Amino acid sequence: MDEVHRIKNIEDLKVLSDPFRVNILLTLGNVAKSGQELSKILNEKGLKIYYHLNELEKRGFIKVEKTEVVNGIVQKFYLPVAKAFIPDINIFSQFTDTTHENFSVKADEYDMFIKEFKQLIEKYGSNDGVHQFIVLES
Repeated sequence: MDEVHRIKNIEDLKVLSDPFRVNILLTLGNVAKSGQELSKILNEKGLKIYYHLNELEKRGFIKVEKTEVVNGIVQKFYLPVAKAFIPDINIFSQFTDTTHENFSVKADEYDMFIKEFKQLIEKYGSNDGVHQFIVLES
């Protein structure tokens, strides 16, 4: 299981905006459970559970961890793909002309990176109010 899963599009964000689906993810935790087990824990009908499990699996929020055959029926046991689900910083960029980029720079290369970045801004940047660069220094 990954630490973080970045949500990169609005459709995936909509899938997770359903409180019942969030409850399923929280109930799954880090122990694989079947739809039948979830149905008992959440006190909901199996049909509702399986519908939401299917939506979560289709969008890549959960995965089948294992399968078992019980009384001739294949049961799937699900786990979330990550411990946390976070919207990507650029998720709304399709609605604006603004983009954001994050850089990770080694501490001993940080000063050189900032110097070269500022030189690029001076060389290619514009003062038309359209392009804006924000450098956060730690």
